[in-house]
Amino acid sequence: MTTWIPIVLAIVVSIVAVPIEVAGYPGRSKMQKVRMDKSKVLDRVTANRAHHEKTYNQAMVVYRERAIKELKDLIDALKAGKSRPLTVRLPIPKDYTSEYDLVIDMLNNSVDDVVELDDIDFRKYIRDEWDWKTSFRETTSVYAVS
Repeated sequence: MTTWIPIVLAIVVSIVAVPIEVAGYPGRSKMQKVRMDKSKVLDRVTANRAHHEKTYNQAMVVYRERAIKELKDLIDALKAGKSRPLTVRLPIPKDYTSEYDLVIDMLNNSVDDVVELDDIDFRKYIRDEWDWKTSFRETTSVYAVS
């Protein structure tokens, strides 16, 4: 009765071990690399960094104002003898300028005048579509900053 178990295991292992050929990754274009003038890439990343930094700083101003107001309201409620939970539930904007700084530093230190970007790097550096971008937009939109 248990003689079939090794056969089934052997079949499962052979199925799992077979490499699956996939024609590209979902969402990836057929053109997977592009060569660009380094100065154009540097200009774009620098502009994207400036926009990110401005958005982050604006969001932090509003975040701090709201956090201070919430804390003052909490203190006032406690002084008035009311009980309230000791929590402030405001999403904290995250600063990703170091991501841009790394790319800028790499470009500035490259001896090449032309850089090759794959489609993933192109999305990040040229289109400003980083993995964290959606989360960043959602957080900063809470503070009416985009």
